[in-house]
This record gives sequence, structure tokens and C-alpha cells, in this order.
Amino acid sequence: MVDPRARRGLPERWLLPPAPRDDPAASRWHDLPFEDKRSLARVGPDDVPSLDGDARTIVTELARVRLATRWRLLAAAPVFGWLVLMAVWGFGQSSYPESATLWFQAGLALGALTWFAAAIAAINRLRRTRAVLAACTTSD
Repeated sequence: MVDPRARRGLPERWLLPPAPRDDPAASRWHDLPFEDKRSLARVGPDDVPSLDGDARTIVTELARVRLATRWRLLAAAPVFGWLVLMAVWGFGQSSYPESATLWFQAGLALGALTWFAAAIAAINRLRRTRAVLAACTTSD
């Protein structure tokens, strides 16, 4: 049975972590169907001991690549905050020009909340990735 949350109408590249860079793991990763890729991307540190050799190799490489590209997650937080600020402020300026300052303040507040939420999510994802990598390397 396919998880209905698996796609959410988004492209695969937005739902999956960066692919492994190691050639054997990368070729196995690209041969997997989306649902298997998604389940391997969601593996937690407690799930690592139950993985077979190929899956463990892929999960280890996924964690290494995620940590190597962590700047993307961390840079996304202020970008999302900026986009929310500009969207709210732009809407307010074009629709209600007499109260543009209030719309700017609202956009600033919502942008800051978005930045904060995205930063916390990125930090939690990286913390979980470090735990998965530690579980993969210590259980070898």
C-alpha cells in the first residue's frame, strides 16, 4: 500500500534527500522506485539495526551527503522568511497602499516566524541525520 503522503503533489527532488555520491550506492538508489527511496530517506536511528547490507549502505551514504549539503537546509530558512515578508508586504502595498507600513510589519513578523520555524526544522533534520550516521557506523 502506498502512503498517501508520499507525493503531496511535489516533484521527487523536493521530497527526497540528495542522492548518494558513491557509485555503487548511487546506482542502487537510482534503480529504486520512489516509495522505496522515500522509506529509506525516512529511516531513523532506531531503524538502522533492522536494515540489510544494501539498504544500510544507501542510508549511510544518504546521511553523509545530507551532512555535506547541510548548507542548503540552513540557507533555505532565511530565504523562506524573505519570501514570506515580500509576499505579505507586496500584497499589502498593491492592495492597500494607505496601510503599507502595517503590511510591512505583518510581513516582517510572519517572515521572522517562518525563518525561525524553517531553521528549527533544519536543525532537527540535521540532528537526526547525525544520529542515523552514528547508528550506521557504530553497528558495522
